[in-house]
Amino acid sequence: MPERQTIVPGEDDPVTVDYDYQPYEAQTLEYPGCREEVTLNRVLIHGTWVDASKFSHEWRQEAEASILADIHEDNEASEPDHDDLDD
Repeated sequence: MPERQTIVPGEDDPVTVDYDYQPYEAQTLEYPGCREEVTLNRVLIHGTWVDASKFSHEWRQEAEASILADIHEDNEASEPDHDDLDD
C-alpha cells in the first residue's frame, strides 16, 4: 500500500496517508472497466496510525481528491517531453 504526504483542506500541516490507488481502466467487450479511485486506509496523526474510517466523510473525500491531484501531477511530471522528437 503506498503512502503519501499530502495537504488536506482544513489541516495546517501535511498528513501522511496510507491508501490504495485504482487507475482508470477502459471498458471492453469482455471487461466492464473501472473508474479511477483512491481508497484511504489510515492516516498518520502525531506518530500514530488512525483508521481512515474515523474521519468524516467530507474529510476523506477532500483527502482522496488531494491524493488524486498529486498522482496526476506526478504522472504529468514523469511523461516524456515529445517536443524534442521533432528534431
